[in-house]
Parts: sequence; structure tokens; C-alpha cells
Amino acid sequence: MKKKYLYIILIVIIITIIFSLVYYYSKKNSDKMFINTGKEKIEINNVYKNPIEMFESGVEFKKNSDYLIDYYSPDQLFVIVITNPNIDEARINAEKDFLDTLNINQEQACKLNIQLGVPFSVNENAAGINYGLSFCPNGKPFN
Repeated sequence: MKKKYLYIILIVIIITIIFSLVYYYSKKNSDKMFINTGKEKIEINNVYKNPIEMFESGVEFKKNSDYLIDYYSPDQLFVIVITNPNIDEARINAEKDFLDTLNINQEQACKLNIQLGVPFSVNENAAGINYGLSFCPNGKPFN
């Protein structure tokens, strides 16, 4: 009788592993994904398709000398970090690249959960504030 239960448990574990792998690879290989804003779902290009770095709760999908962009799936949060001291130009480039990479327009972007900030090491006067996207109603200008 004990062997029967062990076989059942083993089969359940194997099936769970297989479904998890299928889900992971289908998510990674799909061209599109959806972000739920609470009011609607916005279709974006899959940020997991060509990751720069994967981590437990998300993915870094853009990185250059001006900015980096991450996505955190538990909160459906996009984080844009300006890494160039010329923060105004870097922000313009980051916002454009964000829209182009996700294949969305400004109106759709303003519905997403986005934090845009500047580290203290880049500009101590601008650090510590969530500026949001400049073209959104909640966007703040750099001081």
C-alpha cells in the first residue's frame, strides 16, 4: 500500500515539473504578454523574450550607458533608472526606448505601473523621487 502512495506522489511531482517547464518556456518564447492595469489588459512585447538578466521576481530587459529598465512581475511594475548625468536627455531616450520596446503608445504607457528615478550617485539633487513618465499626468519634471 505504501508503494502505491509513493508512486502517486512521484507522478504528481513529475507532472507538476513538466507543467512548470512548459509554462516557463511558453512565457519566455511568446512574442506578446499582457499587463493587467486593474481596468484593462494592455498587450506589450514580451520583456522576457531577450532578457539581459533574469532574477527571481522579474527581468532586466534594457540596459545601456543612459538607463536601465526592469520589469517586476509580482507587482507588474516597470522601473526605469537613469544612469547618465545628463538626466534630461537620458530620460527622453529611455522613454522613447520604453515605448518602442513594448510596442505601446503614450496613452497605454500612462496606464502602467512605472517608477522612473535617478540614483544619488548619478545626480544627488534629483535622487530619491519617482518622476514617472514625463508625458503622463503624474509625470514630474527634473528640478
